[in-house]
Amino acid sequence: MTIKLHLAFMLIITSLVLASCASYKGFPDRVISSDTELENLQVYFLPTTDKDYVKDYNDAGSDEAKRQRIRNEVINGRITAIDIQFSLFQQKLHEEGLNLNVGTDAMIIGLGAAGALVTGGASQILSATSAAVAGMRTSVDKNAFFEETMPALFAQMIAHRKKVLVKIRTGLASNTIDYPLQQGFADLGDYQYAGSIPGSLATIVEDAGVTSAKANEQLAEIVKTGFEVTDDTLALKQWLKPGGIRNRERWDILQQWLDSKKINMSVASFMDAPEMRVQIKQAIGDLKSRGLMK
Repeated sequence: MTIKLHLAFMLIITSLVLASCASYKGFPDRVISSDTELENLQVYFLPTTDKDYVKDYNDAGSDEAKRQRIRNEVINGRITAIDIQFSLFQQKLHEEGLNLNVGTDAMIIGLGAAGALVTGGASQILSATSAAVAGMRTSVDKNAFFEETMPALFAQMIAHRKKVLVKIRTGLASNTIDYPLQQGFADLGDYQYAGSIPGSLATIVEDAGVTSAKANEQLAEIVKTGFEVTDDTLALKQWLKPGGIRNRERWDILQQWLDSKKINMSVASFMDAPEMRVQIKQAIGDLKSRGLMK
């Protein structure tokens, strides 16, 4: 085996090692491991031999202060756990996108360099492999949306989580009659769902629907206000088309009136122009004064 071939294989192995070992977090390490934190928070989800918060809440009876204290402690504990899981979820997706790029870059560079050192069929194979890896990276990047779509989705998740959190915090400031523990659990489900990709997509669709509906209402109001048929407009249209048949002579009379008033519009445009309501009233007055209209 020649020195060049040895070097080529070393480059390939190095690139594969770099690809497999590429591990860039992008997030600082937690002061306390997430596993330890989540384990300590399990008491707010499942009863233990020492503590059962739900039972204590129900047993508190009419002791409102105690019920509020237990409710708030349980809800806050679960919020913390959900926040930790969301942070891990965000970190994992970020690392997957980053490591994919770094790993495939290392493989492409190594395979390309090795291909430059050898000749013949081996060079063609290495070049083809490099191209395949590059193509795989492009395909995965486009399908996973790591570079463009994921930041937008996470922005939507964070915004929706804050919206739900406001509802929960408002509830925790109320008494347990207005905001019982069970309602808090229901809102926590919404809080967790808000931090998911399906939840984010659902919110985007919902927001788009609300925005579209509001725009439709505004357009309908504009159309209604802008083209509302007034009594004057109806009277003038009936004069122009007695019995539903257009009277050419009357049409010409109104066109002459428009020209005399320096209104650069056709009769048809004049009749359908909401901004011409005052002028329509004036036209009717002039036609009546001339005995052309009753």
